[in-house]
Amino acid sequence: MDDLAKQGKKLAFRAAVAQMWVFLVMLLVVFFFSPDGLSAIVIGSLTSIVSNGVLAFFSFRFSGARQSDAVAKSIGKGMRLKFVFCVIGFVVAFGLVHAKPLLVFLAFMTTTLSYWLTVFWLTKRSIV
Repeated sequence: MDDLAKQGKKLAFRAAVAQMWVFLVMLLVVFFFSPDGLSAIVIGSLTSIVSNGVLAFFSFRFSGARQSDAVAKSIGKGMRLKFVFCVIGFVVAFGLVHAKPLLVFLAFMTTTLSYWLTVFWLTKRSIV
């Protein structure tokens, strides 16, 4: 595995850790202020965390110029699976659990935003 792929994996891992921290903070806040919204926070956050994890896994599965076709196919597969996991998460949230839509979307958006802000911040500071 080349150095660039190692850096990418490290960056994705750090961003996932940031997502988990944001998820835990949201859980605590909702637990104290609106405990009936916990399921919405869990489903929205986990939908984001799992779908980003799937994409990261497939994005860094292959590396190197010789495997450029495999890299492109793997990223495409990861993007399709990320979409599928998002759809499944929202179906569970609204079809099975009947969670509060606003909280589900806020949790999803907040954890997703934390992932991308962490990636942006770490690459800007070159801490990978």
